[in-house]
Amino acid sequence: MGVALKSNVDENPKLLKRKNDKVRQLFDEEDDDKEDEKDIDTEDEDFELDVVNVHPCMLKILKVLDSLEQKFSEKWSDEEMPKWMKNLHGDYPALNKSAKLFVLKLIINRPEIFQPYANYWFEYLAEYAISKDTGGKGLHYFLRDICSVLIRFHGKYEIASDKNKRYCNEILNSLIKYAADKRRVIFAHNIQIISSLMENWRECIESLDEQVLSKMLTLKDAQMQNSDLWRMTAIQVIALSCRLGIKCDLLNDLLKQLENRKRSIIYSASEVIGVLLSNQPELLEDASNKIQALFSGEAKQDIFVNIIQKVSKYQGLFAIQKPIMRKLLSFLKPFSASFRARVLQSFQYSIVESKGTNEDKIIQEI
Repeated sequence: MGVALKSNVDENPKLLKRKNDKVRQLFDEEDDDKEDEKDIDTEDEDFELDVVNVHPCMLKILKVLDSLEQKFSEKWSDEEMPKWMKNLHGDYPALNKSAKLFVLKLIINRPEIFQPYANYWFEYLAEYAISKDTGGKGLHYFLRDICSVLIRFHGKYEIASDKNKRYCNEILNSLIKYAADKRRVIFAHNIQIISSLMENWRECIESLDEQVLSKMLTLKDAQMQNSDLWRMTAIQVIALSCRLGIKCDLLNDLLKQLENRKRSIIYSASEVIGVLLSNQPELLEDASNKIQALFSGEAKQDIFVNIIQKVSKYQGLFAIQKPIMRKLLSFLKPFSASFRARVLQSFQYSIVESKGTNEDKIIQEI
């Protein structure tokens, strides 16, 4: 991540190695098609030069900060920055881009010193995070470090003001556009960062950029390389928003994923559809009609049953929607025992959820 810790600052390498790995879908399925593996190609290892951390002045200033903390921190007030920090904070707006990056790197390297005064530094950290020119491409290591600092500083800065609310919303919607990465470790870390920030700021998140998410879900291979990776990124983000109760009206775009050639995307979208329907049960009838229409013929019956099982895991009443229930019941006699078990498990979810409701009569009929 490019963070120089006190214990190893003298050994800080010039090159920060990113682990060479590829994205695999986060929802593992025992019957995923093998074509997913074909997309995992071999590529050279990537390196990122941390030009800020290897600046000749960095090590010296860090030693000065450590000395100041050791000798004077007991006298520092949590309400007011020490004089040296106050001067640094006051000079920051007038600094050039390189000097600003240097100051931000000081915060990254010594977050424990700056954390009590996070409310003063939040604006500068946020401005960098939403900047169109962050000194790198996408959600690069420096930007991830800044986000990690924002996560660590949570609770030490105010998010109630209109200005800071705007920053929080802009940061999240900006990060979503950069989260996709072919390397599994980096991708997982990007999603974790978005998840942590979303959870910390859930009270002030007005909405996610549905236009961007919709575009990510509907990308064609001809429009964007690795379009399935962008689709999976959007699915993950929508899943996070549903879990945190942030409304996201993208049901139709999620339903379109059920026609994807990759089962990993189909089943991931299915689970998110289930979560979305559990939050918005008024959409149950519309969703069940559309899914039944997608699989109205004899093709892909196994995929249909798996979809229903995964949706029902989060919205138990889905399996007893009339168009879905009729189709599932027709599978009970002719299909194999393992296949029937999945159908019955979908009904089991319905039985658990419908007890004591008006749906009980339907369960008795089944």
